Amino acid sequence: MKGLPTAVTLFKKDMGIMDKRRKIKATAAYSLVQIGTWAYYAVILSFAGNFLKEHGFTDSGVGLLLGAAAAVSFVLQILFAELVSRLKRLTMYTVGIAAAVLSDMTALAIGCYFIACSLLQALPGIGNTIGMEAIEAGSPTAYSVARGMGSLGYSIFAYVTGLLVASLGIRMVSYLGLVVSAIMLAGLFLYSSEIRAGSAASVTKEARSGGFFRQNKAFFIFLIGAVFLCINHNLITCFLYRIMLFKQGTAADQGLAAGISAIVEVPIMFLFPYIAKRIPCKALVCFSGLWFAVKSLCCFIVSTPGGMFVASALQIFSWGLYSIAAVDHVSKLVPAGETVRAQSYLASAAPIGGFISMLCGGFILDSLGVQALLLISTVCGLIGAAFILVSVIKKDWGKDSNCLNAN
Repeated sequence: MKGLPTAVTLFKKDMGIMDKRRKIKATAAYSLVQIGTWAYYAVILSFAGNFLKEHGFTDSGVGLLLGAAAAVSFVLQILFAELVSRLKRLTMYTVGIAAAVLSDMTALAIGCYFIACSLLQALPGIGNTIGMEAIEAGSPTAYSVARGMGSLGYSIFAYVTGLLVASLGIRMVSYLGLVVSAIMLAGLFLYSSEIRAGSAASVTKEARSGGFFRQNKAFFIFLIGAVFLCINHNLITCFLYRIMLFKQGTAADQGLAAGISAIVEVPIMFLFPYIAKRIPCKALVCFSGLWFAVKSLCCFIVSTPGGMFVASALQIFSWGLYSIAAVDHVSKLVPAGETVRAQSYLASAAPIGGFISMLCGGFILDSLGVQALLLISTVCGLIGAAFILVSVIKKDWGKDSNCLNAN
């Protein structure tokens, strides 16, 4: 009998080790998904202006093509969410595999650049939904760590792409797109053991019949704010090449600025679980919304590539904090059975914002110039922050939710 407590203790210790190993394995696999997703974003979309200008597009033409791609992406995300909600055998994981394979196939084809841009804007939403479904089903995945690795991947590939484009030419965009889409596909296959089909994907008939937005009014207001923040973000991200040229920079400076924007996100994403234990999630979302406008205003004020590097570092408090806090907060705003739909709508804010910013951004640049673009971006950031604040203080919001990553 004396040995019994020791055996129990050893058993608990072994179980603890197994849990830690599973958490590391799950987080590592999901990190590959996030790295592939955001690196693809860095390579294909961040250098879309360079790529399309090289093939004879004007600023307005670039804006029209990317805006159309964003519109297609929005339709795809809503379509995916509805299909997953209604078809029991279809999961967002299956959709993710199909999207990754198609991204790999279109990366090398210049004629398929429109398809690649449409798909990549749907990938973050698909990846987030897959992760949230697995976590709600009991997976020990550390979402904030994986998302931080995604930003790290973005920064590395943005910097490398900038150097390679400057030295070897714009064709490197296609080759690197092939590499990062393969990374994403590998991550999805490795993460398959964490997927619990149908755990969070099912939507109750009651939720469907009542109307999603009618039952989640605060979320709808939040979504409007998210769209304006995405307009702010995309006006800078998608036209960074033109902004950097105006600030006397080069393609290599563009890659470095994009890399800085992403690398500064990593620390706050890794520290998010500790921050969320001390500060309410809704306060973090409101705080991050305001910093979108601050970053745009700083881009307007500075006049050199060095100043743009400093402004890019402010992304730690804007997109870096927002991208984690918003995903976690939305997961608590809606019933568990509506997670897929809510995350898909939240992710759709990016292509909606992208469509508006890309459609208007090229014309603004051609007619009014870079500084006007940055001022409009600042105004959109302020409007977005205001909508998010209104959604947070709305009375029917209920009690503040604890972030999933605070656990």
